[in-house]
Amino acid sequence: MSGIKLTFTPTAPRRLGTIFVVDDNPIERSMLMDYFEKYPGIEVKGFPNGDDCLKEIILSSISPDMILMDYFLDSEVANSKDGLEILVKLKEISPNSAIIMHTSVDNTRIIELAKKKGAYDYIVKGMEGFKKLDVIIEKEFMLNFLMNCIVILKSTFCLMELKNYMDIKVKCLKNPL
Repeated sequence: MSGIKLTFTPTAPRRLGTIFVVDDNPIERSMLMDYFEKYPGIEVKGFPNGDDCLKEIILSSISPDMILMDYFLDSEVANSKDGLEILVKLKEISPNSAIIMHTSVDNTRIIELAKKKGAYDYIVKGMEGFKKLDVIIEKEFMLNFLMNCIVILKSTFCLMELKNYMDIKVKCLKNPL
């Protein structure tokens, strides 16, 4: 019994690793994709419309950690679905993705509707929008870090309890009543 060695190998930390950007304006889409370069380790993919984003998730089985999506998505393809229609479908096929509406539409009714349909947040484009996006991303990184710490602490505590139990058991076997 004394040869038992308890080890703990933590699982790889969950992190903000994949972000999809859905914007029909190629300049806006490119600017947002470039913006994420300041965050190391994040893979960013861009899509000109929601249908392309949906197809990518379905065909690749990739569930992005975050999706930034414009509200109006019809400048390249007439009659494209708007961001709210795509939001509903995204929540069905990728329920764990944090979907953030990133748009120039600053309308209280649309903001409330987007959140009601499952949007993680709603950001109005512009400098203030980028500041808010930074806060969201930093919050996600911190939340993921803290969750990993909790998992490690719980596992460590369980291993300590198991070791204490095994030590008591060994003592009992060596010194029976």
